Amino acid sequence: MVANGLRRRNAAILTNGGALVNPSAREKEGWIFGARCGKLRGEDATGASAPRLHRSPHAPPPGSLRNSPKKIITMKRSLFVVLSAVAALALTGCQTCDRQVCAPSPFAQYDDVDTVRKIELKRTSESWDGTALPDYLKGKPELVVMRYVFPVGSKLPWHHHPVINFGILQQGELTIVGLEGQRQVVHAGDAIVEMVGPVHCGMNTGDRPIVLDMFYLAQDGMPLAVQHPEVHKPME
Repeated sequence: MVANGLRRRNAAILTNGGALVNPSAREKEGWIFGARCGKLRGEDATGASAPRLHRSPHAPPPGSLRNSPKKIITMKRSLFVVLSAVAALALTGCQTCDRQVCAPSPFAQYDDVDTVRKIELKRTSESWDGTALPDYLKGKPELVVMRYVFPVGSKLPWHHHPVINFGILQQGELTIVGLEGQRQVVHAGDAIVEMVGPVHCGMNTGDRPIVLDMFYLAQDGMPLAVQHPEVHKPME
């Protein structure tokens, strides 16, 4: 019965040497009858030869069926890879945002300024510990601008400054400790006037790298700082 049905179906749709007449939508999608079932030689269910069937001119080439399970699986895998990549980029972006972009900035308060503003950050004749600053050096000055970057948890060795120096902490938290027990905590945006003469050290006590800009009123050949390796007092 299956063979007779196939023969009747074939006879109904084949004319002019096997050309397909009025193919159905399903037949347009690929090889019809035996070709769809893997019977490329046009054999019926009993193995008997059937009229050779020709591929519809509207059908996609072999192996490109729109509903091919293999193609669907490949598309799903590709979609999974793309979504995974997007998720990874989003996560990386959030982590970068937390570390660099979204952290509070000392300059955020000026984002909406629409006119020139003059802001005095510090005016003093004393260092941060209340000690009077020395007189200016005589002779030709040499002005030095330094930027220091301290990793999280780092400590500067004991040292002293022979010249007047002051600056602004751009990022992080700096704790300065004097040899006699003086202590000063400096936060981002704060101006600092350093000790001149007394021995002290500095530590990064925040959770971000320190960015510290310092200005020195020096002279040619004069050191900006002198270290004291003989001091063994713990820096804490």
